[in-house]
Amino acid sequence: MSAVTVLERAQSVLEDDRRAIASAAGSLGQGFVDAVSILLAVQGKTLVTGMGTSGAVARRIAHLLSCGGTPAAFVSAADGLHGGLGLV
Repeated sequence: MSAVTVLERAQSVLEDDRRAIASAAGSLGQGFVDAVSILLAVQGKTLVTGMGTSGAVARRIAHLLSCGGTPAAFVSAADGLHGGLGLV
């Protein structure tokens, strides 16, 4: 792949991302404000759960919350059903 092709592809990807972010920003509303308010009011740990793909996303969300100063932990939904809620 030539340098020009690489640059064109990178620019195209970034432009696609820019459009997606602009679209997401325009869709923020009261639901977002409510979710942030709930998270800010939490005392203790925020538990995030999921299985499969949603579990992988939940794991990342728990990590990002923890990195941002909000104590958070991931609990697999299956583990929660089988006694893995000792964290709670």
